[in-house]
Amino acid sequence: MPPNAHEIAAALRGALRLARLDAGGLALFDRTLTGFWRSFFAAVIAAPAHLFLLVITPEVPPDVPIGRAIAVESIAYAIRWLAYPFAMLLVVDLLRRRERFFDYMVAYNWSNVPQIFLLTLVTAVGAALPDPLGPLLSALALLSILIYEWFVAKVGLLVSGPTAVTLVLLDLMLGVSISLVTSALLHP
Repeated sequence: MPPNAHEIAAALRGALRLARLDAGGLALFDRTLTGFWRSFFAAVIAAPAHLFLLVITPEVPPDVPIGRAIAVESIAYAIRWLAYPFAMLLVVDLLRRRERFFDYMVAYNWSNVPQIFLLTLVTAVGAALPDPLGPLLSALALLSILIYEWFVAKVGLLVSGPTAVTLVLLDLMLGVSISLVTSALLHP
C-alpha cells in the first residue's frame, strides 16, 4: 500500500530539512520496515522529473525504436532505485550498522526526490545560459547533491565523515555503471 498524503508530505519535509543539513529531518520519516517499502513511492514522485530530463537531454539515437528505448530506460530507472538499497544490505553489516538500515535507506530514498527536481531545474535553466554559466550551475548542483548525500549517509547511519564519503562514492559508482549499461543497450 502506498503512503498516504500526510506520510508523503512529512517525508518530503524531512528530505528538505536534511537538504538544509538539519539532522532533525530524520524524525519526519517512518523508519520501519513498512516505511522502508513505502519510501520507494519516492520513485513514482520523481518519475515525471526523470522523464522530463530524458526528453530535454536525449541520449537515445534516432534509429532506436521508441519501444526499446522506453523499455531500457524504464528497467534502468527501476534498477537505479533498487541497486543501492540492495548493496547497502551487505554494507551495513560490514559497518556494524544494521540497526540503522531503515533510518538511512528511508531518508536516502526520499532524499532522491529533491535531488531529481534540482537536477531537472538546473538542466533546464543551464541549457538557456551561455557558457560557462550553464556548466558552472551544473557543477554547483552536483556538488550540492554530493554534500546532501554525504549528510544523509552520515546522520542516517551515524558514521564518520570519511565513511559517508565512501558510501556516496559507492552510490556514484553504481549509478555510473547502470548508466554505462543503459547506454550500451541503446547504442548497439
